[in-house]
Amino acid sequence: MCEFSLPSHLVKVRSPSYLYPMILVLDTSMGGYNLALIHQGQLVVSKADPCTRELSENLVSDLKDMLEHSGHTFQEITTLVMTSGPGTFTGIRVGFALMNTLSIALNIPFYGCSTFEVCRAMVQEYEKVVVILDSKRAEPFVQTFGCPDSPFLIPQTATIEAISSSLTGDEILVGNGFSMVKHAHRVQHMQGLDPLILANVALKKRELAKPFYVRPPDVTLT
Repeated sequence: MCEFSLPSHLVKVRSPSYLYPMILVLDTSMGGYNLALIHQGQLVVSKADPCTRELSENLVSDLKDMLEHSGHTFQEITTLVMTSGPGTFTGIRVGFALMNTLSIALNIPFYGCSTFEVCRAMVQEYEKVVVILDSKRAEPFVQTFGCPDSPFLIPQTATIEAISSSLTGDEILVGNGFSMVKHAHRVQHMQGLDPLILANVALKKRELAKPFYVRPPDVTLT
């Protein structure tokens, strides 16, 4: 049985998402998926599932159940928002397939933003932020914000040793891929992304969504 998160009270916020009637938010970049409906800046219902198996089937089924559970329909959705990556190749591919299909079928806009940007926005009270994301390989994805001397100002992969040696001690490390990083004084693990913050970041940018891969997918032609 699917379990959905329904807020006990709804609080209007001053944010870009407040201007949009009904937003469907999706993140598949951090393992599994996180679905949410936002109505005029209010979180209506959300569903998080860390399981990556049978992602396509479960995602579509849970989306239908979520809409029914909340009393809304596909036709009420006016805007689509999704993290563009980086993240798992399969997760991003499946997420984009679903959202692109909905965008065409419902004739509504589909906006995206990077996972790095959302993680940074979730700790906006800190000046220096190092976002480290699990790449499912030895070298995680990394990008820094507010760190002018950092070698990781642009998104890239790096060794744990290189990331550790670049730290000065006054940064906060966030994401889901820093467990092996040494010399970190402040850390904040993020298993999932806040859908309201995700929506606000994407709608402030208003950039049409497209997959963002730090490195090419592990696919070869034979």
